[in-house]
Amino acid sequence: MKSTQDLIAAIGRDAAMRLCESFGGLRIYIPRRPVEKHPISQCIGLPAAIALSKAIGAETLDVPLAAQARREARNREIHERFGREETQASLARRYSTTVRHVRRILGSDPAQAPTQTDHRQVSLFEEEV
Repeated sequence: MKSTQDLIAAIGRDAAMRLCESFGGLRIYIPRRPVEKHPISQCIGLPAAIALSKAIGAETLDVPLAAQARREARNREIHERFGREETQASLARRYSTTVRHVRRILGSDPAQAPTQTDHRQVSLFEEEV
């Protein structure tokens, strides 16, 4: 496996991201027959560990950091959470970043970000019907 995309194709996005978060940057041995108590199985679940084993079992894997994919997932979560019940300050605390950075994320990629407003704010303009 040469990339994060290869890993995602083998075990799915959620399992791949969990593996990258736990073992990113490390070289790990993938057992031929994973068991439930193996650290990889505990991290990604036995079904995903079996799928990974079928793809590259009995070899080592250089687990990618997947920094860009994790950053994109974090940014999507920030866009989704903002306005529902979370403020910029609470998002900054949740994601260990600054309010300024949260504002930058919320201002980026407006085409991909859902248009959400803070439900606690009153609209300045009446909507036409």
